[in-house]
Formats: sequence, structure tokens, C-alpha cells
Amino acid sequence: MKSKKNLIKQLVITDLKMRYQNSVLGYVWTLLKPLFMFGVLFVVFTQIFKVGKAVPYFAAYLLLGLVVWTFFVEATVSGMHSILQRGDMIRKITISKFAIVLSANISALINFLFNLCVVIAAMVLLSVPLRWEMLFMLPLIAFLFVTTLGISLLLSTLFVKFRDMSHVWDVVVQTLFYATPILYTLDIVPRNIQLVQFLSPVTNIIQFMRWSFITPEAPTIIDVSTSPIYYGIVLSVFITILMVGALYFKKHSKFFAEEI
Repeated sequence: MKSKKNLIKQLVITDLKMRYQNSVLGYVWTLLKPLFMFGVLFVVFTQIFKVGKAVPYFAAYLLLGLVVWTFFVEATVSGMHSILQRGDMIRKITISKFAIVLSANISALINFLFNLCVVIAAMVLLSVPLRWEMLFMLPLIAFLFVTTLGISLLLSTLFVKFRDMSHVWDVVVQTLFYATPILYTLDIVPRNIQLVQFLSPVTNIIQFMRWSFITPEAPTIIDVSTSPIYYGIVLSVFITILMVGALYFKKHSKFFAEEI
């Protein structure tokens, strides 16, 4: 167990160093990328399309959504490529493949936590009131991390077999981006579409984070439906993602050395 922890630690450190190798600004890019995207979208959706005028603290509302989404994309993409990137190591020595995917997700999580500091700073500047519901942020982050890990396990296995998965996931991510209420508010979406949107764990996490962190007026799945059956369906989607990812990875990871 201790050796596996040391392995994960070294893989995370190596990944963070390699990510910004030969970069002038280095880790500053972790903060600049979501801030730049936020700046552009904030101007477009508040000054041109007037989408966020009715939302309290829309700047922080939008920034938090972008930061969560950035983590989701970064974690799943890096997780997908992690096994192939460590191909030489896998072929030469016996190593935990799970630790490789996990370390990629932890690296993304570290960047995510830095970005959350930016969100908190924006909240202070915008005078967003502190609420006790912010304590829900910790289990929500854990829920988000487990979700991305389950998807990463599935994607990394598929990517070893089918290199086209990188392009397929790019299309899926682009589709999910517009299907997730990041740039717009849910009040402009018909209720039947909202029910479909909340089947996504990412939508649930973003809206609950906004509810706990920014404003109690942020709609969550509880505002969309009170049906226990619907809640069961949403939970089953989450469990299915984890189970399929973990089982598929476990079944095929033993053959990675031969397939890479």
C-alpha cells in the first residue's frame, strides 16, 4: 500500500512538471486559461445577449461553472491518454495501471483546487455572502472526482484499443458543453429538457455547487422533480458510469503491455 502511494505521488509530481515544461508562465496558465475564457464569455452573455442579468452574482456563477467544466474535461482527457503515455514504463516493469489513471486525475484535481481559489477571490471581490451551505463543497468535489475517475478508466481502456477515441471524446465533450447549463441559466430551458440535463452527473454537480457556493436561487434536481423514481434513475446513471469504467478497466488492463 505504501509503495502504491509513493508511486502515485511520483507520477503526480512528474505529470505536473511535464505539463508546463519549457513554459514561460508555468503554473500560471492553470489560472489564466479559465480566467481568459470567463472574461470573453462574461462580456458576450451579459453585454450582448443579456443572459445573466437576472442571476445574482452572475460573474461568480459563470466562473464556477467554467472551472468545474474545465476540471471535468482536463481529468477525463488526461486520464484517457495516461496509459498510452506511460507505455514504455508498462512494458518494462510491473506497475499498477490503476495508479497511472488515478495520478492523472489527481493532477487535474490539484489544478482544479487552484482554480477554486480564483473563484473564492472573485466571490470576495463581488461581495458574495458566505453561507453555511458552502460546507457541501467537499462532498461535491469528491463526487465529481469519482465521476471523472470512472469515465477516465473507461476511456483509457478504449483508447489503448481504439486511438480514434480521442476524436470521439472531443465531439462528446463539445456536445455535453452546450447540453450543460454553463453559459446559460436553466430557466430558459423547458422542463422536459431539464429532466434530461439532470441525468448528467456533471449538471448535478455544477448546479449543486452553484447552490452551495453562490446563491440559493440556483436550481438543482430537487427543483426540477420530486419523483423518487427519477432520483433513482439519476443515481443509476452515476453508478453505471463507475461500474462500467471500473469493470472494463479491470478486465482489459492485464493486456495493456501487449496492446500498447
